[in-house]
This record gives sequence, structure tokens and C-alpha cells, in this order.
Amino acid sequence: MRARTVRGLAVAAAVAAVVLFYIHGMRPWLAAHQLSFRLTPQALGALKTALGLVALALSIGEWLRRRRGRALPRRVVSVAFAVLAGCGGFAFLSSDDLAPDRYEHGWELFHYYLGSKYHDELGYKRIYRCAAVAQAELSSTMREEVKARKLRDLDTGLLVPAATALADPALCKDHFTPERWDAFVRDIHFFRSTSSRSYWNSFQTDHGYNPSPLWTTIASLVSSRVGASLPGMHLLASIDLVLYVALFFAVWWAFGARVLCVALIFFGCQFPANGFFTGGAFLRQDWLFAVVVSACLARRRKLVAAGFLLVLAAMLRVFPAILAAGWGVWAVRDFVRASRAGRPWRERVSPATLRLAAGGLAGVIVLGGASVAVAGRSSYGEFTRHIAVHSRTPLTNNMGLGTVFSYALDGRAQRTWNKALPDTWAVWAAKQRQHLAERGVARGMVITGLAAAFVAAVWTTRRAHVALALGPLAVTSLTTPTCYYYSFFLLAALLALHDRRQEWAVLAAGAASAWLAVWPPALNVWWDDRYLLQSLVFLALALFPVVRRAEAGARDRGRGRG
Repeated sequence: MRARTVRGLAVAAAVAAVVLFYIHGMRPWLAAHQLSFRLTPQALGALKTALGLVALALSIGEWLRRRRGRALPRRVVSVAFAVLAGCGGFAFLSSDDLAPDRYEHGWELFHYYLGSKYHDELGYKRIYRCAAVAQAELSSTMREEVKARKLRDLDTGLLVPAATALADPALCKDHFTPERWDAFVRDIHFFRSTSSRSYWNSFQTDHGYNPSPLWTTIASLVSSRVGASLPGMHLLASIDLVLYVALFFAVWWAFGARVLCVALIFFGCQFPANGFFTGGAFLRQDWLFAVVVSACLARRRKLVAAGFLLVLAAMLRVFPAILAAGWGVWAVRDFVRASRAGRPWRERVSPATLRLAAGGLAGVIVLGGASVAVAGRSSYGEFTRHIAVHSRTPLTNNMGLGTVFSYALDGRAQRTWNKALPDTWAVWAAKQRQHLAERGVARGMVITGLAAAFVAAVWTTRRAHVALALGPLAVTSLTTPTCYYYSFFLLAALLALHDRRQEWAVLAAGAASAWLAVWPPALNVWWDDRYLLQSLVFLALALFPVVRRAEAGARDRGRGRG
């Protein structure tokens, strides 16, 4: 192992230790001594905007000075970017809304801890109904509390009275052995006792447990061995923190310190995937680790491992499979060029394509086989049916091209949310589906144009990591992931290695995202307005490198170099 890598690993281990100490030691200590404080969202947004703009000004200023023959000292620039990167990392860690003395996200852990630990009994449909039955058994007070709230029916996606779950408790309990049911009731007691009533009731109106069979297979190995306690939840919440450090170490290892700094600054500024949703959660960023490290391995020409990790990401969260579109275009281009050159059939598939395909196939066989062996042959069918229902339910924090096309003034949540209805969001969701259907032709035309630009851009590159890092345009065009999955835009920061203007675009997008999270205030009260603005920013960021590379390819062909 090279000395540089060993030193980097040592630094990464030290950073991980510092992060864990800050989260589990320093924050509780500050809270206990009344020294912790929270910034208002407006103040935090202003600081993040300033961070992005300062980094952008530094990058542009450095470039201008160099062009004029008065370059800034390299060490000064490196130290300045390192300080800003540290601020970016701290900004991300400070963006959660968790209690200062307890780093666990009860909402997330309720779904992902219980959903994986009791998946054999709960499946994808019974988590809320069984939680209601278990809560009702805790005491008569708890039973009355259940009768007074709602839960989401995961068969229909609608909110219904929670009392309906108590009409026939056997529909839940028959799936458990007596010992497992007793354990489940104890775990429900833990989550209810560590949550306020309003917060707990909100858990029950979310959209269920949605991970893939592979994620359930991996997570259940951990959740089944960790008891429902505050130390146990802190342990589970620490896994993602370590994955973040490992992910950014991989960026440094493959792309260098400057790209690492740009990535950290962007990650600290961007709003959709901040710590509000996933801070203190359990294995929510394993897929992100796999995506980014896949790009890092591709940069180092370790293509078999890169293909394997991208399949891992896809089998954990499905939508990362779309990122492979760049490699698909890459493979077609190499095949076409080899055919035009008259090469034999056996030589028309490039060695790079074969290595990526070998890694991907190994991932499908190994990971798919392991998850089927543990979760059962029917697990993927059940998952597919569940996700089909879930995907038909619009959410106010969905982002992407579909969000833009489904938005209309008459369908805004401010106008359609109705507290008097059993499902207060039913009218809003119906309007979203209606507008998206009415604009289907226009959306299809836009997707076709974006696809043409994407193909033209990938056709010009010889680098596997670039083909992968252009993939966010495909994801944002074809799907509408919830906002916290937009952490995959870290891939856009990796392209800054080859293009100074891409660095500017990434930093500008981070600053714009932070600014639009708090301004204009009237459009940040309702989430559908807020995430429309964020969708526009990230669509622009996804399109920028694609257009630049497509234009560069066209210029090269015009000069006879195509």
C-alpha cells in the first residue's frame, strides 16, 4: 500500500474519531452545561449561502489571478479551501434537528430498525397496524391514545383511523411467535416512551418501510443484535457517520484534495439532503457510499469493483441503477466504433465494458443470491408490488423533472391541503397526478431532448468515472426521488477535476440551494413550493456538464477530430 494512502487512512480514522466524539461526547456535554445553541433556519441558510459564495469567489479569483500572471501561492489557496471544506463538513453535521444531547432520529429508527428486525413478521404492509396493536397492549391509556389517532393504510396509501387495527389484532399477532410478539411490544414501548405524543403519532402517517430485500438482509444482521435502547440507537446512528468519512476518504484517494474540498463545501451548503431527514438514522447512506466509491474506483481504473459497487447501490435503493446509463452509452459507442473499424465480433466489446459487466454480473449473482437466500424467493416480488403503490403516492418533498411538470398554482398545497378530510393531502396528491398526466406529452419531449444531449455528452468521453458522474441528469429526468436522496449529486463535484467551470457550477448550486431554502419566505412555508425551487437548481446542475461536453464534442467533430 502506498505511503500516501496509508497517511490518508490514518487521517480518515482520526477524523472519524473526532466526528464521533463531537456527536456523542461534545454535543451532550455542551447541552448539559447549557452551552449549546441553535441557529434559526434563516441564519443557518445565510451562513451556508455565504460559505458557498466565498468558496466560489476564491475559485474565480484564483483563476483570474493565474490568467493575469499573478497566481496566488498554491499553499495559501490549499489552506483556504481546506478551512472552507472543514466548515462545509461542520455545516452538514449541524443541519439536523435532533436533540443536542441525543443523536438518534426516532422517526427513521422506528421504521428502519423495527422494519428490518421484524421484517419476517411485518413485511411491507403491517408496521403501522402492528404498532397500533402493540401500543394498545401497553396500558388502557395507550389504547385510548391509539383510538384517537390515525395511521396510513399501506395497501391503499390513505390515512385511516388507527382504531381499525384493533378490530382484529390476530391479523398482526398471528405472524409472530409469542416470544417475538413480546419483544416487539417492548420495542414499541421504547419508541413511544422516548417520543412525544405528537411526534409518535406523526410516525404512523408516513409511507412505511420501503427498503429492498438486500438492505433488509444486511440491516437485520445488525438490528437483530442491538437492543432497543438509547445506547443501541446511538450505535446504529454512528454507522452512517463512519460511512461519510470513508466516502470522502475515497474521493481524496481518487480525485485529490481540491475535489475533496469542493465536495465537502457543496455537501455542507446544499439543502435537499441535509441532516434534517437522515441525521441520526440507521444505514441510510450505504447506497451513497457505494455510488461515490464506485466512481472513485472507476477513476482508478478498477472497473470490476466499480461495477460491483454500482450494482450494490442499485440493489439497496433501486434508482442508482439509472446511473449506469452512462456506462451503457459508453459500451454502445465503443461497439459502434469497433464495428466501423471492421474488427472481428469478439473484439467489438471493449475490455473496459467487459470488466464493468463482470463486476455488475458478480454483484447480481452474489448479492441477489444472498438476499434471496435470507429473505426468500418471494421477497423481490413483494418489494416490487409495495414500491409500485408507494411510487404512485406523490410527496411534497419529491424532486426532479416530474415535480416541475406536476406543479401548478391551482394545485399548490397552500390551496389544496384540507384539515377537514380524513387524508388532508388527498386533494393535493390528486392534483399532482392530474397535472402530470395532462403534461405527459410535453414531459416526454423534454426527456427526449435531454436524453439526446446526454448521449452526445457521454459519446465524447473516454473516462468511465465521467460517464457515471453525468448520470444525475438521467435520474432527475426519469424519476422523482425524495429530497434526501439528492446527496448523489456529490457525483457532480467529482467532475470538477476536469473542468474549472464545473467547480464554479457546483459551488454556485450549493449556495443557491442554501439561499432558496429560506428565501423567498412565502415559498418555503409549504414543501411543494420549496422543493420545486430546489428541483430547478439541481436540474440545472445536472444539465450543465452534459451541455458542456456535448458542445465540446460537436466542436471537435466540426474540426474533423470526431
